[in-house]
Amino acid sequence: MPYAFDLTRARAHCDAARAAGVDLSRPLEIHVQNELEQTVQAAQMYQADLRRLGITLRIVPNTWPGITSSTTRSETTPDMWIHWVSTYFVDPENWVGQMYDSQFHGTWKASSWYSNPEVDRLLRAARTSLNREERQRLYADATRRVVADAPDIWVYNTVNLRGLSRRIEGYTFSPVGSGGEIRLMSLAE
Repeated sequence: MPYAFDLTRARAHCDAARAAGVDLSRPLEIHVQNELEQTVQAAQMYQADLRRLGITLRIVPNTWPGITSSTTRSETTPDMWIHWVSTYFVDPENWVGQMYDSQFHGTWKASSWYSNPEVDRLLRAARTSLNREERQRLYADATRRVVADAPDIWVYNTVNLRGLSRRIEGYTFSPVGSGGEIRLMSLAE
């Protein structure tokens, strides 16, 4: 379910954060991968929208090793940073399991420092179950809770330009991996 663009609601969340002691008068930082222009473009979009809320967002160029090494402690994790998570193995564990189980705090994937004991319980049960239907139910329940809590902003904006020989058959786009399902591809005679 996509989130609505609602500045009134955003202002209410900012007011609640301030009431809880968050200093939104200080400039926030968003770290971008200095060699990846898409991250700069996304940061500029966030910067413009946050400006409408009276929040200053500084765009900080960084390297992948610099950003990921800063996420080992909550005190050094950037306020925000832009990254893409692709699949290393096609299983919900690759995303929701490793990004939102608090046992993975200190890793770049879990750099939102999200913590929800019920989500932890669901993910750990799903991770150890051998029953496919049970795993699906547990991961779906955990995912619904994470989406409702919104610890991250999820965007899929990749423009995928790919040159292929006319001899390539069976190419289909896939949102995981490198953007293409290569197992189905073949060379025509």
